[in-house]
Amino acid sequence: MTAPPRTALSCLVAVLACGAADAAPRTAPAAQCLDAREVREVFQSDARTLAAVQSDGRRYRIDLGADCPDIDGDAPARMLAAEGWMCGAGNEYVAVGQDLCPVAGVEPITSAEYAGHARASQTSPDGSTTLANVVVKGEKRRGFAASHSYCFSPRHVRGWSEDPKGLVVEVNPRRSSGNRYYRVELVRSCPHLSGPVEIAFRSGMGIGVICGNPGDDIRTGTRGNSALGFQSVSGQGLPLVASNGRPSDFLMTGSDALQVLGAKSGCPIRAVYPID
Repeated sequence: MTAPPRTALSCLVAVLACGAADAAPRTAPAAQCLDAREVREVFQSDARTLAAVQSDGRRYRIDLGADCPDIDGDAPARMLAAEGWMCGAGNEYVAVGQDLCPVAGVEPITSAEYAGHARASQTSPDGSTTLANVVVKGEKRRGFAASHSYCFSPRHVRGWSEDPKGLVVEVNPRRSSGNRYYRVELVRSCPHLSGPVEIAFRSGMGIGVICGNPGDDIRTGTRGNSALGFQSVSGQGLPLVASNGRPSDFLMTGSDALQVLGAKSGCPIRAVYPID
């Protein structure tokens, strides 16, 4: 599979003041400053934009003053800033190999904005979505491998509820990097989600997690109806989930026509992000 032009970074941390973190608490010189020493994840959404999250969960957008080479993990990448504080105040850089990309600004962003940058990092200029090549050595990694910053695993869903903005999904926080609730924004109104329905989340890319990628959607179905059953609805061996998080064990009520529509066409998902 061809690697995308913009990719997620597992780590992008290095500072001019190198060495172990200070024993004393660090105080940011300004409210918008990013602590490069505490960055745990970075995405590059376009040639001049990075999004980063700190270990405390705070998220930031880093605007670059010039196009930065694609950061695909092949060249070492570092954040260069005095005392490790990146504030967009000048004399701050993202270094990729021998290239220095000046930082023009740093701003705190919401989890929704961060998720948008994460999704964009996997999207090519033609609008297609691809994943970087992965080489696995040694023991196979188990469990959820995607970023919890903009994805959740249907296996860890405990329940869900509908509201005017879409769905709120409750997950197992121990399996979701401490996040308990995720906002799921839908592309359009889905009336077949109303009432005591049971749903299954389907990954359009077949990766088993829901991130708002193209093809991610929600299917509804009824127990005892082979046309809307376990495999045909989930498409990935995932059970239907009632709003209380229990496996499907009762017949759905409401319009049969709407439920058939929900099973066949689904509700397209536009965005996923944790609720702080």
